[in-house]
Amino acid sequence: MAQTAGYRTPRFLPFKQALELGGNVRKGEHGTKVYFVKQHQVRDKGSDDNSAMRLVPMMREYTVFNVDQLLSYLKYYNEVRTHLSLEKDAPVSRAVERAGSILCRPVLGGLHHQYVRI
Repeated sequence: MAQTAGYRTPRFLPFKQALELGGNVRKGEHGTKVYFVKQHQVRDKGSDDNSAMRLVPMMREYTVFNVDQLLSYLKYYNEVRTHLSLEKDAPVSRAVERAGSILCRPVLGGLHHQYVRI
């Protein structure tokens, strides 16, 4: 689904979760509809035995956004995330620091982590 839509990564988030992770959807972006389908086992009212169980279908619709549609992810992807094709550098190159303690910093609300020297 993600590849046919032209996205680099197959990760999708509902709008509310994107906001909770500190992301904001780019203006003009449209979400993708996904459907969650499940069957619940429900006991009939006034019945105590398991033979009175029935399956009730449930379906919910959600609008999700690919992480490529989030401004914060684009910044992370271009400035922080390492790329194997770039010899483990980011598209926006950065200096290599060889001394100091390593600090783990959560990025995108803890979805990813950045390791930096301090």
